[in-house]
Amino acid sequence: FLLHQLRQLELKVTSGWEEKKSLARVKRAEAHSKNFGK
Repeated sequence: FLLHQLRQLELKVTSGWEEKKSLARVKRAEAHSKNFGK
């Protein structure tokens, strides 16, 4: 049971990290396109 909880927590952390990464990538892309548009 404990192992299962640990696995769930790991998944949550990983997905959260992936979300942050993709969000940062989107922000970077937006900033890049803004600079490119000038």
